[in-house]
Amino acid sequence: MVGAKDKPNAGSIMKTIREATGASDQDIQLVLKECNNDVNEAVARLIDSTFLLDWFFELANSRRISRRRAAIARRCSVHTS
Repeated sequence: MVGAKDKPNAGSIMKTIREATGASDQDIQLVLKECNNDVNEAVARLIDSTFLLDWFFELANSRRISRRRAAIARRCSVHTS
C-alpha cells in the first residue's frame, strides 16, 4: 500500500517537470491543467513545444543573419563600384 510519504507532492512534480523540460512554472501549470494533471502528457507537450520553439528561433536567427550578410554585401559592392 502506498503511504503518504511515497506520494509525490505538487512541488516535487513541478520541480521534476521543470528540470526535464526547462519550462517555466506558469507554463507547467497551464499544460498540466490542459492535460487533466496527466504528468506524462504534460511533459510530452512541453518537450514538443520547446523543440518547436527552438527550431523556430533558430530559423528566424538564420534568416536574420542572411539578411545582414546580404545588406553588408550590398554596401560593400556600392563602395567598390
